[in-house]
Amino acid sequence: MPVPASAFRAADLKGSRARRERAEIILSDLTAEDLPAYVEGQWLAFGPAVYDILEPPSIRPPHALRLANAVARNSILLSSSAVRLRKASLPDGTLVGVAFWYIPGHPEWRNPQTRDGSEEAVKGTGLWEGIDGKEWDAFYGNRGGVDRKRAMGDELIGELGASFSAYLAPLWVLPSYHGRGVASALMREAVAWADESSPPRRMYLESTPTGRAVYAQFGFQLQEEMEGGVMIRPARVVEGEVKA
Repeated sequence: MPVPASAFRAADLKGSRARRERAEIILSDLTAEDLPAYVEGQWLAFGPAVYDILEPPSIRPPHALRLANAVARNSILLSSSAVRLRKASLPDGTLVGVAFWYIPGHPEWRNPQTRDGSEEAVKGTGLWEGIDGKEWDAFYGNRGGVDRKRAMGDELIGELGASFSAYLAPLWVLPSYHGRGVASALMREAVAWADESSPPRRMYLESTPTGRAVYAQFGFQLQEEMEGGVMIRPARVVEGEVKA
């Protein structure tokens, strides 16, 4: 059973209706030291509904090896300027949420999450042990789908247009911090970043029905004619210019 692209938004804003005391958090860039917590947090946030398909328990290696492999695979993300990884941490440094933005069309863009997109040092090293390659590539490879290209503007204005877009990959918050303003803080910061970019960036995501009302509060508009819960936030219009 394929994993829908919107599954990586399934755990982002759940619980936002049941507001609790807001968490005191600090937003900053994800670092290499954060990668183990990032990987385990993502596993916890999205759970078996995603990872039992991508990494079937029947072929999954022991936890320590699985974690080490995932950290190594994800380490290449930190060196790419086509990726924006922002974390939400408690004052004591505990990682509680992450927003992961891709910038398709960027000169350095490639999809590092697909096996073919990995660095040469990663290929053939066994770091993909325990992963269902067909399901993994089908899921991450969907970032090149027709609707996504239309949404990002690739077909209309080419790579230059896409480079002034931003695509939300995983946005997750630890379940124990749902409803405490973490996801909203990450989104609010991302919207400000997009608006302040030169030129301002269009923003794109795929949402489950649960999160759509919340994303709408940040200016995202559901694209009824597209599949998969596509939502777009148009680029801020700069005075004297018209942006798509």
